[in-house]
Amino acid sequence: MAELNTTSSSILLLALLVFSLVDAAFDIADYNAKSDGRTDSTKSLLNVWEAACGSTAPVTVHVPAGYFLVRQVSGTYMSSLFI
Repeated sequence: MAELNTTSSSILLLALLVFSLVDAAFDIADYNAKSDGRTDSTKSLLNVWEAACGSTAPVTVHVPAGYFLVRQVSGTYMSSLFI
């Protein structure tokens, strides 16, 4: 029984370590971007960009398949970003 508890505790600690190393991830669809090619998604892009910029960890911004209508934007970013 004690061996089972030690094994379970070790697995739990390993899982916590792995999850703490996972990069921050943001999905533009969670910020109400529409992939219909007609709806202006510029505000959604700027909001997800701002959220990503606020992260101290490396960040992944996921843009699902589709056509997103956005105007030209500019900005800076001070961390690792993968789109």
